[in-house]
Amino acid sequence: HSDSWWWCGQVSAQKPLAVKLQLCSSLWHRHTAAAGGSDSSSRGRGGWTGGYRGAAAAASAAAAASADADACHTSTTAARNEARGRPVMPQSVQPGQPFKVVAVNVNGLAAAAKRRNFFAWLLQQRYAIVLLSETHTTSESQGPLGVQEGAGPGRRWLGVAFFGHPQQQGGRAAGGTAVLLSHRIVGAAEEPLVEHVGPSGRVLKVSWVTPWGQRMAVVAVYAPCTQQDRSDFFLGEYMTAVTTGTQECQIVGGDFNCVMRTRDILLPVQQQQQGRCGRLIGGQDLRTVNFLAGLQDAWLQTHSGVLQPTHYTQHSSSSSNSMGDQLPAGMSGGRLDYVFLSEDIINGGWLKAAHQHRRYPSDHRPVIVKLQPPDAPEPGPKRWRFPNHLLGFESATEQLKSSLQRAAADLRQRQPAINPAEQWEQLKKVVQRETAQLERQLKHHRDAVVEQTIGE
Repeated sequence: HSDSWWWCGQVSAQKPLAVKLQLCSSLWHRHTAAAGGSDSSSRGRGGWTGGYRGAAAAASAAAAASADADACHTSTTAARNEARGRPVMPQSVQPGQPFKVVAVNVNGLAAAAKRRNFFAWLLQQRYAIVLLSETHTTSESQGPLGVQEGAGPGRRWLGVAFFGHPQQQGGRAAGGTAVLLSHRIVGAAEEPLVEHVGPSGRVLKVSWVTPWGQRMAVVAVYAPCTQQDRSDFFLGEYMTAVTTGTQECQIVGGDFNCVMRTRDILLPVQQQQQGRCGRLIGGQDLRTVNFLAGLQDAWLQTHSGVLQPTHYTQHSSSSSNSMGDQLPAGMSGGRLDYVFLSEDIINGGWLKAAHQHRRYPSDHRPVIVKLQPPDAPEPGPKRWRFPNHLLGFESATEQLKSSLQRAAADLRQRQPAINPAEQWEQLKKVVQRETAQLERQLKHHRDAVVEQTIGE
């Protein structure tokens, strides 16, 4: 037919598949009509088969033409962007996004109520990477079952989890590490990989590829409590984990049961005069291995001159340490929990903040680090939310109520009068200002109570 070329052009154009198949069917009917007209022999088996093969061939040609057109269009767009100096990013790679890392000693997750409370806390804080120590897992299935349960029905951990436990412990609940990765930070290109798990269950290293195409690695650590075992652990299992496998974008966190500086120890006055402390044992070996692996303390990067222990111990008048020294009554503390970052993360400007969570119900303070890849877009201002915990303090609610009453009276007396919508916005600003002041007062009060407790 004279218009066959027009039909072929319509089939090869960028159209939906259903439209292309309809065009192929119409083209095939025209072809059979031209070849045999109304002759019944053209509708025999050979005619139908030939027509079907012709239609299939036309559809295949149309699909190939469409794919070529799509590829041509994509390459043309990429070339145009490159010529204009615009960055060309693969379609499968997403831009980086800020995320939070937490390292916490959970002191056992075997109890169901404690485990549910812990996962409820994780879901509320929205951590992307969770490094756990002292999980007390005793089998391969115990940890994953707890993760599936999460905070209760419908509130499981949305991501992947890996656990390490001692291979020889006789069923005794002790030690153990775990790595939890949120689905928000794990890409679909490949599954996370366990690169190293120590026989003692004290070291667990996992690597993966992020949605923005960056390979990362995390190491969960739980160092020995006994002083004589720390040196062998840091120079053995720990050094093997942090100096082999994935080295770039490496994050190490956990409970190291020692301090690397005397300034990170809080001691009673009598013990400070003695100048001896078991928390320092193993600290020099830890510093040496971190230097070899290019790891830096995230807390010191943002709080270099701040003494803030992550673990406190209350001593009675008859207690003694592992060195045999009699300890005076009082409270001691040390910064035993760390998050270490590789040099490329520090030098790349990933680190945005580091702090400790003081209200988690554990005997260790979790260490939280906020990271942001260099190419990640800056987050906008967060939506303000009323701090509901202030409603539990009668003095705070009375102060807020009186402030709102005064502000409302002032707005009613203002001349010229403002519209109700503007009054509402003014009242919201009063609430934000008053709640910020109340939270500062509450923080100062809590700090004073902690200092008084330490002094006693």
